[in-house]
Amino acid sequence: MIPSEKINEISQANDIVDVIASYVAVKKRGKSFLALCPFHPDKNPSMTISPEKQVYHCFSCKAGGNVISFVMDYEKISFIEAVEKLAERAGIKIERSRGNAPREDISKLYEINKTAAQYFHNNLANISGGEKEFINSYIAKRGIKKNSLTKFGLGYA
Repeated sequence: MIPSEKINEISQANDIVDVIASYVAVKKRGKSFLALCPFHPDKNPSMTISPEKQVYHCFSCKAGGNVISFVMDYEKISFIEAVEKLAERAGIKIERSRGNAPREDISKLYEINKTAAQYFHNNLANISGGEKEFINSYIAKRGIKKNSLTKFGLGYA
């Protein structure tokens, strides 16, 4: 997992005009830049690039986004691959966070889920009246055996 701060750093280190210009010809027009859109057959420049906002937009095919989405769409690669490519281009090393929560947090989450599962299982076991008939017929129609309800801790909300 790449921390969002690192993704922001990589985005800011890669000027969108420079990145797009490395793929297609770009021409300055006032404050923005124009290019032939690489995402559809384009005879007249229909893609506008805003260096101020660091975004691009095609008025013909409606493609648009930031520097990462451009690389993703142009090269047909995943978000992570695009971020890695742009990091390499900017000379930024990526240190991935493990994405692992501390063990005590995992234990708390496990207990919370266990309590919620027990609550819904108890709802199913203690259902009464017309609702009980409806739920039991639904369970039977689905082919769920009674021992499976306990074995898998199935519940009812």
